[in-house]
Amino acid sequence: MLAKVKDLHFRNSFACGGTEINVWLGKVEGLPVYFLEPQNGYVVIFFLVCCTCSMFSVGCIYGRNDDGHRFGFFCHAALEFLLQSGFQPVS
Repeated sequence: MLAKVKDLHFRNSFACGGTEINVWLGKVEGLPVYFLEPQNGYVVIFFLVCCTCSMFSVGCIYGRNDDGHRFGFFCHAALEFLLQSGFQPVS
């Protein structure tokens, strides 16, 4: 996935649930993609509603006992990014 990212650069960082998260911005096929990189070892790729991360790199998207935890972590980080950045997705 990262091989397809163009113009990747650091934007800022924010705190989320006691974890510092770095925000990166790049383009995939011309569309802006935000990458959320928690400093606890996970890497979340945030494209408005999509993600992958090392916590998610488990060979499948769903079907594990920690699905709720992984989804909850992503949702919390994505919503906190929207709140703290003032970013408003296009409807």
